Amino acid sequence: MSKYVSLAERFQQEYISIAPTLLKAARGEEVCDLVINNARIVNVLSHEIIPGNIWIKSGYIVHIDYWPNRPELVPLAPMYAEYEYNANGKLALPGFADAHMHVESTMLTPASLGRVLAKCGTTAIFTDPHEIVNVAGEEALQYMICNSDNSPIRQFLLVPSSVPAVPGLENAGADWGAGTIGQMLDLSTDSKNRVVGLAEAMQYLDIIAGNQRATNITAAARERGAFMQGHIFSAFGRDLSVYLLEGMTTNHEVLTADDVMHSIRNGERVDVRLASSLIHKEARHIVEALVKCDQFGNMSETCTDDVHVADLLDPEMGHVNHTVQQLIKYGDDPIVAVKRASLSVWQSYGVDRIGAIAPGYVADIQISDDIGHKPTHVMVNGKFAVVDGELVEEAEQRSFAFEDINTVNRNPLKPADFSIVTSDDKKRVNVITAGETLTGMIQIKLKTSQFWKDESLVAIKVFNRYGLPNVGTGLMTGYPLLGGAIASTVSHDSHNLTVVYADEEAAAKAANALIECGGGIAYVSPAGKLTVLPLPVGGLMSSGQPEIVSKQFQALERAYQADNPGANPMNIVIMALPVVPGYRVSDVGIVDVLNRKIVPLFE
Repeated sequence: MSKYVSLAERFQQEYISIAPTLLKAARGEEVCDLVINNARIVNVLSHEIIPGNIWIKSGYIVHIDYWPNRPELVPLAPMYAEYEYNANGKLALPGFADAHMHVESTMLTPASLGRVLAKCGTTAIFTDPHEIVNVAGEEALQYMICNSDNSPIRQFLLVPSSVPAVPGLENAGADWGAGTIGQMLDLSTDSKNRVVGLAEAMQYLDIIAGNQRATNITAAARERGAFMQGHIFSAFGRDLSVYLLEGMTTNHEVLTADDVMHSIRNGERVDVRLASSLIHKEARHIVEALVKCDQFGNMSETCTDDVHVADLLDPEMGHVNHTVQQLIKYGDDPIVAVKRASLSVWQSYGVDRIGAIAPGYVADIQISDDIGHKPTHVMVNGKFAVVDGELVEEAEQRSFAFEDINTVNRNPLKPADFSIVTSDDKKRVNVITAGETLTGMIQIKLKTSQFWKDESLVAIKVFNRYGLPNVGTGLMTGYPLLGGAIASTVSHDSHNLTVVYADEEAAAKAANALIECGGGIAYVSPAGKLTVLPLPVGGLMSSGQPEIVSKQFQALERAYQADNPGANPMNIVIMALPVVPGYRVSDVGIVDVLNRKIVPLFE
């Protein structure tokens, strides 16, 4: 029998157990832990900002003195608090939450990330660890749970649904079917109640078509009554209906205003993704559509999906607070934007009594000078985690055996391993046209043995790093690399060793740097200079201090952009992602994503 317990039920059980204590505090029979005086409260329930004092007991809000005070119907004992904090007229907002993100994309470990996000006003994140689970399976999931123990914010995990994302068209370090996923969902009663549902069902084509493996996975979640997170591109008509009937309730892959309208029209919640490098040219139209069809924030919530450490630490950016800024910039009402970043996130998971400032709600509160600014004070569960912009206490750094494992299981490579040759009878080559996200394909007629260099193409090779000899090869035009090579083990979603190059010597040098250090991103300039961002934890993260990791990332970015002006070195991470429409290269070969087949390099 399943042991899955929903997050909503867990919060309700906690509230039932604490309610008698809260009632005594509200009646003045027990002293409160804290009162926040002189705050301007951003009320996402009544859609107003109103002055008041917030009384807190045992991690919950028990009462708010709104100004002006109204006479009480029944005389009660005076209220007292053990401590007082004077907000001096600053805003009191509910703590922000992230409905969907990948810790691994920040390049930080969970505990380290929590310390960064707390300073941004984020008090809870819902994470999909499918990046690291694709690398190392259950051991990786347990590592993410245990490492987040010392986080100052709430961290919930969803069980990855796509390991690998496209079976048969790529190979990862683990292979999870419905049985394994069911077992992981039942960790909801273990592992400190961290597991809260099924993560983004990226295999949407298989789900719509009724593929047995895919539908067995969704059935394992559905029969448990588990939350199920969506991931689908521009689906309309019966495609979307089938996907929703399978149990998915949210989607963060809305790329146009039409996507927004159609999703909400069909009862699918929109996870608004406007953070960091994922802000794109459609952002204004997406927000305009939200304002039109979801003006009260009842069917949409914020997420960041993939956000990097350098952006998190940037004073002008940050985390969910930056998403709120973007929403307001493009026309959203400020209080509705706050609601999308707080109450609506929790409601999307079916949870009440958190995400707003009202009696009986969990006391996750931030104090800020203005909406979207990084806060001065942050409270989690009724206790200050951040005071005057700094953490109240630094958690003890713990070490884990998993962090010492080199997961790049590949022997050193030679320049000859990057050679691309063909016999004279091959007349045409399939070439991927690399866009910002989506890709296409053209054919080029061969002329010489050095055809791909003569045509100013770049090559891409994807080496399996989990013990298989597989190597996928492709050629690209329009990719922002003018010479040298860039290599990465951050390569969604199977995270094999991906190398994009214009020169075989540089390619071997970049790849071998990552094989030696356990993974990360390495760039070799046309002049032969090597710059490495080491990410040895699963080839995706670093256990180093966030500021150091950020500087290493920025050094890589500077080196890359010096030779490739305006280009983003992180473009490489999605070139092996066979769930995004167009053409990708996996360790199996060139993948035609929509038709689910391998395309030959030479015709």
